Amino acid sequence: MSLKEGLDKAKMIAEAITTDTPTGKKWFEERVEICNACEYNSANVLKHKRKMGHSIHEGKCYTATFGKSGNFCTACNCCIELKASIKRTACGLTDLGREPKWLALEAEAPSGASVFSVDGHDYPISYEEAKFVVDLGTTNQEIINFKFGLFVPTKYTFTGARVSCGCTFATHIDIDEARKEFSIRLNTAGFSLERPTSRELFVQYGNKEITVRFKVQKTQ
Repeated sequence: MSLKEGLDKAKMIAEAITTDTPTGKKWFEERVEICNACEYNSANVLKHKRKMGHSIHEGKCYTATFGKSGNFCTACNCCIELKASIKRTACGLTDLGREPKWLALEAEAPSGASVFSVDGHDYPISYEEAKFVVDLGTTNQEIINFKFGLFVPTKYTFTGARVSCGCTFATHIDIDEARKEFSIRLNTAGFSLERPTSRELFVQYGNKEITVRFKVQKTQ
């Protein structure tokens, strides 16, 4: 684990401990359900396969969750209750270079800007090659309507937004001084059936530009 990854994990743990658990939220409950059935959940590890320190780590998770759960992911060593409660985290299997069982619903750029899902629109979100990527999955619909939130530190002043083509329509409202909620209408009429199609929204903050890419696989 790199120093940055270690610091990010410590930051995540601190945030999870000081934030109310999103009990009842669909995305959180689905994550916990997946983790409860996973072979990497410490609770599902057979007794003869438990490693030295297993019980100690469970004790730490009990303390960190104020007695709610001692279960931790043996792939990433994170307390399951805490990690699942943070939208920008992904399943611990990513630490082993394996396909994750659940994905992040929020991504953060080095600048501090972040894109996050809005309740009811819990699409996987990542930050790749200096772009935020919202994965809309597969659809056979000609029109897709969805929303996402954008946070930008208040030292940057919003000056406008534009889309990459006429098939994409975007409007926004202010959530607060630093966050905006974007409503997107995407026409998929000309999208490929063979590979995912991408469209982009460019948001300007002074002389800085944030790119949000929407990716969708069209089906018949």
